[in-house]
Amino acid sequence: MWTEERYIENLRNNPLPSIEIDQVVIHIDGDVAVVSARSSSSSELHNRYVDTYTRGEDAWRLGPRMRATSRRGFGGLRPTCKRCNICP
Repeated sequence: MWTEERYIENLRNNPLPSIEIDQVVIHIDGDVAVVSARSSSSSELHNRYVDTYTRGEDAWRLGPRMRATSRRGFGGLRPTCKRCNICP
């Protein structure tokens, strides 16, 4: 799991010229939430992701992430690596 500081540092060190996020869906059931969305940085490359969260005493905690990348289509979700929680 990334800390907020690591996430911000990664964004600063690897900026995208632009990014669009759409098709956001959020489901909450008790102390668990699932968020799915699509992001794109070009007209042909889209990323889909599903994040799971659990409610802690003071904040929501990010759990395992699923991500798929496709060009003009949907390639299916796959787990991201455990080392950085971003790359496939």
